[in-house]
Amino acid sequence: MDPGLVATVGRMDVKPVAMDLEMNRLVRKIAEEKIIPYQDMVSGAGHDAQVFSSFCPTCLLFVTSKGGSAIHLRSLRVLRI
Repeated sequence: MDPGLVATVGRMDVKPVAMDLEMNRLVRKIAEEKIIPYQDMVSGAGHDAQVFSSFCPTCLLFVTSKGGSAIHLRSLRVLRI
């Protein structure tokens, strides 16, 4: 561990928020035009979008990973739109 590294752990206290309807509509439209299957869903997880949505339009995209491991380089997926 780097002796100069300082970490602060805290709790995010941000209420659930609705994502921007127009951004969601645009994402659906692009997916349909590119014939990319999609599914509307609600996320109960905490995301930066909860914070950003208070001052700018925000939406979330969850992209399935190759092989099911979303946190490994081998599962990297690149979508070119």
